Amino acid sequence: MKKVQLHELTPEGVAHDPRIMKRILLHESELPCSVRLSHATLTPGQQVSPHSHEDLYEIFYVLSGCGKFVVNGETLEVSEGSTILIDPGEVHEVINCSERDMSLLYFGLPGS
Repeated sequence: MKKVQLHELTPEGVAHDPRIMKRILLHESELPCSVRLSHATLTPGQQVSPHSHEDLYEIFYVLSGCGKFVVNGETLEVSEGSTILIDPGEVHEVINCSERDMSLLYFGLPGS
C-alpha cells in the first residue's frame, strides 16, 4: 500500500515541453505494465506542443477546467470529466484555451 499527497510532490517539467509542470504520483517501477501516473496543470493559454509516443498508449482524465486536444489534426473539446485515449503513434497536443487552469490526471501503458 502507498499513500501519495499531491501537495507534497515536487513539480517537474514534462520531458517534451518543460514549461508544463507535472507531479508524478506513482513511478513506473511502482506499477506493473505502466509508465507512470502523473498530474499536470496547464495555465490559461498554455499548451503542450505536438508530439507522439511510438510504443505508448496515453490516457488523460480532465479533473477541472476545459480546453482542447488535437489528435492527428482532429480537435476534441474537453472539460471536467472527459477522458481521452491516445494510441501509439498518434500526434497529439493539449491546449488550455480557457480563462482558468486545466488540471489533468494521466498515465501511459506500453503499446506492445
